[in-house]
Amino acid sequence: MEQESKDNVQSIDTVQLFVFELSNEDYAIEIEYVKEITKSEEKKITPLPNVPSFIKGITNVRGQVVPVIDLEEKFDLNKKDAKFIVILEMYDTTVGMLVDDVEEVMRVKENRIKESPKILEEKIHTNYMKGVAVLDERLIIILDLNKGFGEEEAVEMRKITDKMSSDEEEDEVEEISDEELKKMAAKKARNIR
Repeated sequence: MEQESKDNVQSIDTVQLFVFELSNEDYAIEIEYVKEITKSEEKKITPLPNVPSFIKGITNVRGQVVPVIDLEEKFDLNKKDAKFIVILEMYDTTVGMLVDDVEEVMRVKENRIKESPKILEEKIHTNYMKGVAVLDERLIIILDLNKGFGEEEAVEMRKITDKMSSDEEEDEVEEISDEELKKMAAKKARNIR
């Protein structure tokens, strides 16, 4: 009988969450989205014209151009200075997400995740939420990034990444062309002599 109860406890599913802070509140996303975390002061964010206000610009992550989003702006929360950029993989593209602080990675039993209460709609639209993890006196709002950004916004972020990648490829082609021209000019100069 004791073995059976241990088996039941082990069979309860858990979710691994990355917990971070926005506007003095705890939020989380599923850990599989997270690729890396960097301090925002170490990354220059270059603003872009004619993009939604929550897209703060682009940054360079290991040679890859990455759009950076601000969830406080997106969710209309009180603004604080973001200390970290969380690099995520979503919508088949890499995106940086500004967060105020990084809290922890934790496993939460699925039965501890409750449906989003209606009162939270004042802070953040419940379409963006998967639920709320209830852990003793602590509540952690779990975001659903797939719902938090509509298809139109995802396309906008993908366009930014694709545009920057194609610009880099064009630059590489020009460099190769310049080198080829120099080689051709040198070869012609030798033939003339």
